[in-house]
Amino acid sequence: MSKFGFDLEEDGAGKSDLANKLASFPPTTPRTAINLAEVDAAAAPHGFISREAGKGRKRRVVPSEPKRQLSIMMPVSKYERFVAYADRHRLTYEEVISQFLDRAED
Repeated sequence: MSKFGFDLEEDGAGKSDLANKLASFPPTTPRTAINLAEVDAAAAPHGFISREAGKGRKRRVVPSEPKRQLSIMMPVSKYERFVAYADRHRLTYEEVISQFLDRAED
């Protein structure tokens, strides 16, 4: 037995016999492409959403000035309103706060 677990023939033809055995496997056929529209249609009634239809993310930009961390506690209802506003307008949290501050200064 070889170190890989194959039984080699004792007559010296083991290596070529192994090659013949491996060559005797039929070639694989490529799989057909998956129709993503059909998969999404079948998954939708069960509450699944497509990963391919995900929201795009904004590209990260290099900050123009130093940044500081702001951690605040707020009621869940206000937090959810804040996040919903940012999502609805496709803004980062920093951009939302900047808009609010700009409006407050006017």
